[in-house]
Amino acid sequence: MRRDSVAAMRRVAAYVVVCVVACVVALTACGKRAPHDEPPPPLDRSTIYPLIVRASDLPSGPVRKPLVEGLVVTLAAQSQGAEAAGQAQPAGQAKLLREPDLQGMSLDDAYTTALANLEAAARRGEIHVNAEVGSAGRPVDVVWGHDWRAAACLLLPGVRQQAEQQLVPRAAGSAAIGSANPDAPRVYAVIPNRDVLVLFADPAIAAKALAAEKGAPRPISDRVLRALPTDQPFWVQAPVAWMP
Repeated sequence: MRRDSVAAMRRVAAYVVVCVVACVVALTACGKRAPHDEPPPPLDRSTIYPLIVRASDLPSGPVRKPLVEGLVVTLAAQSQGAEAAGQAQPAGQAKLLREPDLQGMSLDDAYTTALANLEAAARRGEIHVNAEVGSAGRPVDVVWGHDWRAAACLLLPGVRQQAEQQLVPRAAGSAAIGSANPDAPRVYAVIPNRDVLVLFADPAIAAKALAAEKGAPRPISDRVLRALPTDQPFWVQAPVAWMP
C-alpha cells in the first residue's frame, strides 16, 4: 500500500512539473511576436516627399502616379533622424512607400501632403536654388540642388514662373509671366538625375547641358522637357511635356 502511494505521488508530481513547464513555454511564446506581426510605427506625414523616377526603374509595390511618358512620381519617406537634424538624406536611403505604408491616407491626400512638404523644404532653403550667369551678364540657367528631392521641385507651383522672371528679358507689351498664352516665353527643364533640376530659356543650351551629364548616378532622363504654365496638381495637369 505504501509503495503504491509513493508511486502515485511521484506520478502526480511529474505531471505537475510537466504542466508548469508547458505553461512557462506557452507564456514565453505569447510574449514573442514574429517580426511581421509587429504593428508598423505611426506614419509621420511631415517626412513624405515626391520623387520623380523612370517608370522602368521603379519596382512593383511602391505607389506611383504618371507624369509624362516614361516617368512617374512615387512617394518616399525621409528618416526622422535626418529630418530632425536638417540633413539632406540620399535618395537611396529614403524609403519608398507602398499603399499599406500610408495607413489609410488616400493617394491624392498623400501626394498633396508630399508636395506641401516639398514646398516647405524649398522655402526653408533646404534645397538650394542658384542662377548661373553667362558672359553677357544675364542668368543662363536656374539650378535646384544638390538634394535627393531637387528634381521633384519641377512639380511645385511657381517654379516655371520664377525661372521666367530670372531667365527671360521682359519687353513692353510681352505676355505676362506665367501666362498660358502660346506666345509667352518658354522655359525648358532637364532632370539628369534625382539630385538636380536645371531650368533654361534656350532649348539648345538645355540639350548641351543634358548631354554633359550623361553617366551621372541615379539617372532620370536624357531628354529635354518643356515646362508648361499650370497651377493644377501634376496628376490633374502635367506641368511638363517632352520636347519633340
